[in-house]
Amino acid sequence: MKIIYLFIFFTLTHCTAVPLIPAIIENQNNDVGQSQTKLIEPPYEVNGKWFYPQNYDFFQEVGIASKIKDLNNGDLTKISEHFHSDVMTASHRSLPLPSYVRVTNASTGKFANVRVNHRGAYSNTNVINLSEAAYEFLELNQNGDLVYIELIKENETFILSKAHTYEEEKKVLEAPVSDVQIIDNNESLKTNDNQSLVDQTNYLVNFKPYERIFIKVAKISQRESAKYVLEDLKSFNPQIIEQTNNSNKKNYMIVIGPFIDVKELMKVLKKDTFDKYEDLSIFLL
Repeated sequence: MKIIYLFIFFTLTHCTAVPLIPAIIENQNNDVGQSQTKLIEPPYEVNGKWFYPQNYDFFQEVGIASKIKDLNNGDLTKISEHFHSDVMTASHRSLPLPSYVRVTNASTGKFANVRVNHRGAYSNTNVINLSEAAYEFLELNQNGDLVYIELIKENETFILSKAHTYEEEKKVLEAPVSDVQIIDNNESLKTNDNQSLVDQTNYLVNFKPYERIFIKVAKISQRESAKYVLEDLKSFNPQIIEQTNNSNKKNYMIVIGPFIDVKELMKVLKKDTFDKYEDLSIFLL
């Protein structure tokens, strides 16, 4: 996961009292963190919001992880697998089912490879729900914590985990040897340049914990158009982050923060004010 550098200078412009923050940011969420090819399931609606499961070529996300609460041991997941709280599984709103993701504790760099086999986490801020085993392994705060998510490019059809699959569900002996690869569910991953990202304790090498948390409320191409959102959010002291892309075109992110910890962040996110902002997301600095 790339470390994001932000250089913040608060200035007042001649036309508004809202702080303008010149910034160099690589968005960690939906804007550039994901590329997609096609829908893989029919779109579905939850609480008035529509979701579009897709087959991603690349997927990275940052946000809050919570525990899976809508399944009990023995219940069937979205793809008709039996849920077990001591297996490293997860639910997500749009990733392919099943698929593997690497989930990293944003505070410590500890990570786990987790199998996504259910739908859930219907939010751009609460980005994944984890089984008890995965949540405890990552040593996350009990009421929710910040994580990075990265899709692992493996064909899950040909992978069986010897560490987290129940005996009655193992099919290794029945499958042709050439078609089955048995791996440890948390073995070391490699980057594109073949440099190891991890050591033997499942922590990212050269990991730098975040210092500040921001909520991205909206992204607008015309700064003048931001005034309505700024007025709506004035009680939260919103700020504007100016971005310039490779074509020298500017856009403006309206953000709230920084927050010093997850507890403070989650308290603000519960406010009804944010229900209308569907592009709400989190980024860490």
